[in-house]
Amino acid sequence: MAGLAVAALLLMTATVLARAVGDARAGLLAATLAAGYGFAGGLLLLAPAPGRYGAGALLLGAMVTLLCLVLGAIAVAYQVPAFVGAGLAVFALCLAAFPVLAFGVPAAAAASVLAAVALGALPLLPMSAFRLARLPVPTIPVTVDELKTDAVEVAGADVLARTVTAGHYLTALLAAASAVLVGCVPVLVAGGGWAGPALTFVASIVLLCRCRVFPVLTQRLPLLLAGLLGLAVLLAGVVLVGSFGPVEPSAGLRVTVAVAALLVIGAAGGGYGLAAAGRRATPVGGRVLDIIEVVLGLSVVPLVLAVCGLYTVIRALNG
Repeated sequence: MAGLAVAALLLMTATVLARAVGDARAGLLAATLAAGYGFAGGLLLLAPAPGRYGAGALLLGAMVTLLCLVLGAIAVAYQVPAFVGAGLAVFALCLAAFPVLAFGVPAAAAASVLAAVALGALPLLPMSAFRLARLPVPTIPVTVDELKTDAVEVAGADVLARTVTAGHYLTALLAAASAVLVGCVPVLVAGGGWAGPALTFVASIVLLCRCRVFPVLTQRLPLLLAGLLGLAVLLAGVVLVGSFGPVEPSAGLRVTVAVAALLVIGAAGGGYGLAAAGRRATPVGGRVLDIIEVVLGLSVVPLVLAVCGLYTVIRALNG
């Protein structure tokens, strides 16, 4: 209860700072801290024991955090795209935790569906940012008379300001989708059988391919980091806890191999980045990456069905 009380106090402080004092940045900081304390308070409220947090505690913490974010956005009215992105990520956590708590759905199955939805939403995010920023949609004349009488005036300064806002919304939405996918990775690697790590690998490569579409660094960076983190967690999970047949390597050997593999991947990525810096990608290379992204994207749904155990059910029905 202490965390919830502190969250409520911080929300009131954020309101006073933003509305009465006029310091929106300080209000934003207080509202952000309120969301963190709200999550901790909700998480600890239903925790059966210290360090043991089930789906119920996670769901309550996410719901309290979402409430704090909504109230904080209304109270501060500053950096609203950041509140929207964080709120969407927390709302996705609520959607994933609810079926686990209410219907006993395996956590890996819920995480796989959530990861697939996040991947499928990536192409829709630019238009969503366009709509959230309320950019005016131009009307295109279709006849000669309409072209002659077209006298629509556009407020240039307003459109430019809304364009900047749309860029902020897009950055926040991409960061939210990346955070959702990163949150799904440990669950998929730990409890998704063979299909969970496979889905993690596919999602990570899709993110790395998709990030090249966005020219702005702040929009590209969340996808790039999420893809690299997904591969790192996948590699660490397979090497550290994977089974390798009758001869199991020692813990020291597992850690050594994992660290060496991560260093090799990091060196390869850094070397490629240095070699490709300042060079324009060829159309052939871009088309190859497009094909890889499409093929991997088509494999997401079968992998999700495998994580959910649908194929096992079908085989059982067929005897």
